[in-house]
Amino acid sequence: MNLFELIGTNCYWLRKDAGLTQEEVAARMGVSHSHYSAIENGRQNLTFGTFDRLYKALGARPAALFDEGRPPKPKRASPTPRATKKY
Repeated sequence: MNLFELIGTNCYWLRKDAGLTQEEVAARMGVSHSHYSAIENGRQNLTFGTFDRLYKALGARPAALFDEGRPPKPKRASPTPRATKKY
């Protein structure tokens, strides 16, 4: 797991523990939902300013985002393929 995935995983669990939605955390940070989602999915490089707003929005200590003891974030279920129409 790389650093961005580690931070994203911890964001996920901290958010769930706080009972917050991605939209609520994004609003607290002043970023879009898609930006926060990219952070939580380990696909977003963070500036120090974003990192500062992130841990505060989650109500956590900065070190909590580097905790290596949490389980991996659950994988999303693959979408069910749509039935194709036969003409």
